[in-house]
Amino acid sequence: MNLARVEQYFAPFLSAMETGTDLVLHAQGEPVNGVPPSVRWPRNLFIGGTVNMDETTYAFSDKVLDRAFTLEFWDVDLKAFLARRHAQGHRQPMAEDILTRAAAALVGVRRHFGYRTAAEFLDFVAVASDAADPEMQRCMVDRALFSKVLPRVRGEDSPGMREALAQLRLLCSEYALEASMKKVGEMEVRLGSTGLTRFWA
Repeated sequence: MNLARVEQYFAPFLSAMETGTDLVLHAQGEPVNGVPPSVRWPRNLFIGGTVNMDETTYAFSDKVLDRAFTLEFWDVDLKAFLARRHAQGHRQPMAEDILTRAAAALVGVRRHFGYRTAAEFLDFVAVASDAADPEMQRCMVDRALFSKVLPRVRGEDSPGMREALAQLRLLCSEYALEASMKKVGEMEVRLGSTGLTRFWA
């Protein structure tokens, strides 16, 4: 809902909801294609929508928040997600362990990822690598972590961010994920020298 400014395009709805006046649908004096100029706001009608809160969207203004109830969804149940994949015959022990531990490292700084990223991560590894070749699998997991997870990591210097990067570096070291480990190291250096870090230099 917040790809554009909600308080502008949704203003007639907010006004009708609060004042009880008619909701104006168009400016003609007569119905157009069966649509009347205005309707009474139904008291049993509630409108729900989803929003993303990042640098690509507009924040909600106070006057919108005053008229809305906000629900926040941050929890991602990767265990259940992986169980569904297992039921479909998809098992990737190494990739799943790395994915799960990366998500756990990032949840504390709210840079963890959802099911779409998890699915694309695992599908990429499955399609791009030969399951019989552990070295190829490791290489593809490294590439998946580098390209799907690490670009999400950004933020200010804090104990949580330092810990998240340290956990990622340890994970990369344990599995010899060289490209990802190098990038995490660069991000740690940037965090220490500038007080901010992100994937992009």
